[in-house]
Amino acid sequence: MTVFRIIQYLIPFHFSVAAFGWTPQRDIEPASNQSNSDQGKERSFFATGATPVLIVRDPLDASSKNVFEVTLSGLSTAPSPFLRWQTSEGGNAKKQKKILSVTSMGGGGFLLTADLSGHPLWTGEVRNLQLVLGYQGKPLEAKSSFGITYPHWDYVEKPMPKRARNHNGSLKLATYFSEGAVVQHSKNVKVWGSGPAGSVVSARWGDGDVVTAAADESGVWRVTMPALEPGGPYQLTVTCRDEEVVVSDIQAGVVWVCAGQSNMLYRMDTDPDDRKLAQESSLPLLRQFSARLEVADSPQLDNAGYATGPWYRADNAKQSLRFSSVSYHFGKGLYEHLGMPVGIITIAWGGTPASAFTRPDLMEDRSDFEYVWERWDKIQKARPNAQKQYDAALSTWKKNGRNGQRPKPPASLRKSWQPGGVYHAMVAPFFPVQIEGVVYYQAESNSTNPEPFADLLSALMQSWRQGWNNPKMPFYFVQLPRYETEQNWALTRQAQLVATQRNENAWLSVQIDQGERDDIHPKNKRVIGERLANQVAHIGYGKTELPIAPVYLEARPVDGGLACRFETYGSALMSRGGPLNHFEIAGADKAFVPAEAEVTGPNEVYVSSSAIKSPQFVRYAWANFPDDPNLVSAEGLPVSPFSSESWSDR
Repeated sequence: MTVFRIIQYLIPFHFSVAAFGWTPQRDIEPASNQSNSDQGKERSFFATGATPVLIVRDPLDASSKNVFEVTLSGLSTAPSPFLRWQTSEGGNAKKQKKILSVTSMGGGGFLLTADLSGHPLWTGEVRNLQLVLGYQGKPLEAKSSFGITYPHWDYVEKPMPKRARNHNGSLKLATYFSEGAVVQHSKNVKVWGSGPAGSVVSARWGDGDVVTAAADESGVWRVTMPALEPGGPYQLTVTCRDEEVVVSDIQAGVVWVCAGQSNMLYRMDTDPDDRKLAQESSLPLLRQFSARLEVADSPQLDNAGYATGPWYRADNAKQSLRFSSVSYHFGKGLYEHLGMPVGIITIAWGGTPASAFTRPDLMEDRSDFEYVWERWDKIQKARPNAQKQYDAALSTWKKNGRNGQRPKPPASLRKSWQPGGVYHAMVAPFFPVQIEGVVYYQAESNSTNPEPFADLLSALMQSWRQGWNNPKMPFYFVQLPRYETEQNWALTRQAQLVATQRNENAWLSVQIDQGERDDIHPKNKRVIGERLANQVAHIGYGKTELPIAPVYLEARPVDGGLACRFETYGSALMSRGGPLNHFEIAGADKAFVPAEAEVTGPNEVYVSSSAIKSPQFVRYAWANFPDDPNLVSAEGLPVSPFSSESWSDR
């Protein structure tokens, strides 16, 4: 059996995502160019990092003995290696599996072994196989011999991910730090970029104290700057050798992430009322940075933003029209409530499920998330044929003079559905940025399978909170408004409610009186954005005079009915325009019937029906498009739809 070896030097390479926001994977540079025909010969490589990439060029024979070993030395504790692969032709979708065993050899040496003989995942073609070596976020310096005992395996270079990196020796800053940037006030500011490897980089605010750092072997540098008082403008100066980069008009205020799918991406230039507002906008201290639409297989260091940006200011029509509508109205409300600069990082991609925004390893080896991987596998398999059909349809449309509607790419070409793809390319690049919290408007693409959605949102929150190293980072979820659809939006809304009830510092923004029967994109984003701003200012900044829509808490049996209790945030419940509607009640069989309901206290509603003698469950506004649900707060804000059924019993 053919054996070829790879000799590597592993220099400091691994950054902890939780600690600083990224986990870069360095390029492997071959010491000599060798063709595929060189298989079986010993190869030598000088590695600027530790992400060997192996590609299987032929289907593996499950009966073959596939064993490889990696010997590491000089380590104080055991490393954390794993294999990552992707299969096709009936195989599993891309996953991460920690299948390597680690054996201590004493003296700081460790032996990594993987025996893949007969492994069921290796019966078909295997692509994009990677060995990833992590070492607790600390520099790893070791030599390794990499022996592979299968003749069809070949060592290849891994393409460099798009990120802030020194390509020509010049000094560069991450694109977030460009003219007009907003940073979080009263907290240290992490600034990063690239420059000549090993060079010393100096940074300062205005004429303040200088902070220095050395660029690592790949040219990446990072400094932690002193906190700034609210206001501005501030000037950031970064120097390296004979180069200097000056960034002006930096403001210190509050920074929020606005994330989601198309309803969060929906821009100010889409709606006539918003277009008129943008023409008159004069808010120089409201600014937005929009993440570039991209996916990746691993966390990235930077996201370039739109080429015409990256920071937009809401003080002129041209730039205001490019704001996300929800981001604009939310940010405008915050600015009016707080009186300080507001920076919005908009991370949105139309038609994208929550799994794309979630760190992949949190969705692995869980039966309730198996559908995520199966769906992506199906998309991957259908992609080649779908691309041919789409190209043919597009060609025909062009030959016919572009008459009629341009053909739309089919779902199987949606790269944004890659599990974790958006998380890696559009969320992770901002982990070093200090933010206040997250506003999240996304659920439409998960309404086809709402049962696992509450757990998926919990995993999303976990992955983002770990990435930003803030376990209590607040999340505000926009509950789906009304829309007539074949999907189960009522259950999807309940999943959103359950996710906020199960997780600390998570709240629901109720919008059940909004929405359009035949349009999944409600045009009145102003109401949604303003309600979010009021809610965030009330809960996060002590502006308790601002109203918040009530949400359901619990139901208990009382005198042959059910008493429902709500969180009213200091307000009181009332009926708008007649008796309460849209309440239903059920016994143990969960056969719901219309019920009578009345407000019996500031935060309580009593529900009953003569048809149900021993009620067990109650629900409210349980429909995709409930007509005029009329349980509201004293300020007229709608109460959240809900069901008292146990989510775990579904």
